[in-house]
Amino acid sequence: MKITTFDPIMYSNKADDIIRVFEDPGFAKTHAPVTETEKGDVACVRMKHEN
Repeated sequence: MKITTFDPIMYSNKADDIIRVFEDPGFAKTHAPVTETEKGDVACVRMKHEN
């Protein structure tokens, strides 16, 4: 199976660490809007692998 794009749902205050796990095999952020809420910012990150 060839995975080129994914949109996982993860809730973490260590999102950068999780994103790095997916960047290591070659995925890159292509879209990352941030929404401000009463309890803090919520980031939605789309990642894509060029191959």
